[in-house]
Amino acid sequence: MFRCQNCGRNSRPHEKPTKIVVETREKDYINKWLSKKGKEHTKITHGTEIVKEKTLCEKCYRKVCDE
Repeated sequence: MFRCQNCGRNSRPHEKPTKIVVETREKDYINKWLSKKGKEHTKITHGTEIVKEKTLCEKCYRKVCDE
């Protein structure tokens, strides 16, 4: 069981929680490795990270999806 972070009610037994992303941020990932010849390589990739997420009950999730 869990408490919905939108309406505050406790879930029913066996009800599955649904998480939605509320806030994200940009992130650069730096990957460094050595080649077989001993030369160092660097690769920078860009992505996003989750900052905040909410756990919702089924009713609140349906309301959020319809908007």
